[in-house]
Amino acid sequence: NCAEWLKHYAINPEYLTIEEKIQVKRTRREYQIDTQGIDLLDDAKEKCYLFRFFDADGKRICSKIGTTTRKVKTRLQEELASKTYIQMGAVSAVIDRVYCCDPFPAEGLESCFRAEYIRKFPDSFKKNDRFILRDFDLNEADKIVQNYFAECG
Repeated sequence: NCAEWLKHYAINPEYLTIEEKIQVKRTRREYQIDTQGIDLLDDAKEKCYLFRFFDADGKRICSKIGTTTRKVKTRLQEELASKTYIQMGAVSAVIDRVYCCDPFPAEGLESCFRAEYIRKFPDSFKKNDRFILRDFDLNEADKIVQNYFAECG
């Protein structure tokens, strides 16, 4: 029965041979998250975060600015499982910073980061607040946050 054979075998046109198909089924995508031991501020309602994403070889893919009202680790797991990051080859991530923005909406701080980093790295910016092949200077990020909240009063 040819249909049955086609499920298990394939013709290799280069060598004119019949070879058994190797089927690998991945039931769950494996990835790693490094929290670096920082406080993820799970009780805060408005959070802004800085993540870095890496491929299977540990090579940097991008850094990302984002916000969430939920748990940061849950948000990062969603990012890693998203079509965008799967296509980019991301299998691991590092949480560099989580900032509590209460009582202000976290999008304000996110916009401040976005404006600063777009000015600094215009060629690496991609939609959804990703900066390809860039790391954020975390001391500089902390100063951006201090200035933002000083201006908020």
